[in-house]
Amino acid sequence: KVNLLSLIAIYFYFFSYRRERLPLSFFIIYLIQKNQAIMRYKMLASLALAFTFITTHAAAPKYRYNRRGNNKLDAIKFGVKIGPSFANNKKLMKSDPVMDYSIEISQQPHTAFHAGVFGTYKLTDKLDFQLALLYTRKGVEITQTIKPLVDYPLPKVRIANMVNLDYLQATTLINIFPGKDRQFFISLGGYVGYLNSAKAHLDIYKDETKEEPKTINLKEEDTENKLVKYDGGLVLGWGYEFEIGLIFNALADIGLKDLHKDHKGSTNIANHISIGYNFAKLLK
Repeated sequence: KVNLLSLIAIYFYFFSYRRERLPLSFFIIYLIQKNQAIMRYKMLASLALAFTFITTHAAAPKYRYNRRGNNKLDAIKFGVKIGPSFANNKKLMKSDPVMDYSIEISQQPHTAFHAGVFGTYKLTDKLDFQLALLYTRKGVEITQTIKPLVDYPLPKVRIANMVNLDYLQATTLINIFPGKDRQFFISLGGYVGYLNSAKAHLDIYKDETKEEPKTINLKEEDTENKLVKYDGGLVLGWGYEFEIGLIFNALADIGLKDLHKDHKGSTNIANHISIGYNFAKLLK
């Protein structure tokens, strides 16, 4: 019995995590004290307990532990992020001439949103790898003004067209930490997205009189399959992580793929500002 208990004590002391040594040592000493045949080992057990307590707490400031007693979660971050997006598009529409009319087209940035989850793994003290899965809305706001060129009366038509392009998007990033505190970081990477929904909301004015608004499902109207279903491009930006786990991000998506087969150069551009939280902070 003495040899067996001694082997158990040695095994748990040297092969378990530091935080586990203390309660295990108490348990083993309890077993030893209950056995009247090995009472002479009480002093040795007490010394072993004292040594365990001292080495455990002396080493504690050098490590960060989670509730399971190891520091593996220090390399992992995961959480949620949400925020506004400011999207635009290159050359989505062309100003084709129409008989008896002049057409003026202007584009404005489209204010939208994005939300999703992220996971980050620490590669080195200066580099993190991040994967984010997002639902993001992109698009553009287009105003078309159609003016008659002839003398006989024709209405002046103005069409305010808000195009919403909703994507399921996967973003991969390398986060670079130039400082020693691992709070401010620069992000470089890319993204791929699937077009989940495409709708155009039209406000039509004839001689400044507003008509009934219309909504067009662009995916359903795309009978010739000219609307490109997949998007992809580069991601650039920066961020800052606070000690409490809040993460601020400012990222730019630079699309490299045409959105429509008839409009070359019609690529997505979007700026995202987000606030996120690192839930791994709760487990440390």
